[in-house]
Amino acid sequence: MYNEWYHEYLDADYPRIIVRLEDLVFHAKEVVTKICDCMGGVVLDDFQYVTQTAKVGDENIHGKRKEK
Repeated sequence: MYNEWYHEYLDADYPRIIVRLEDLVFHAKEVVTKICDCMGGVVLDDFQYVTQTAKVGDENIHGKRKEK
């Protein structure tokens, strides 16, 4: 099933990049740096991992505003 799903991407005649979610979760800075290098960009010095949950906070939780 995996091979069938990605076959269209692998045989495409245009530039593409496939990145595993696990690589971004566990090695984000290294992966993003390599992608930027490949595409001629640079990673900013203030690269930061988001470590806090999106569920915390009264103002905006998952895009829904609390009614006042």
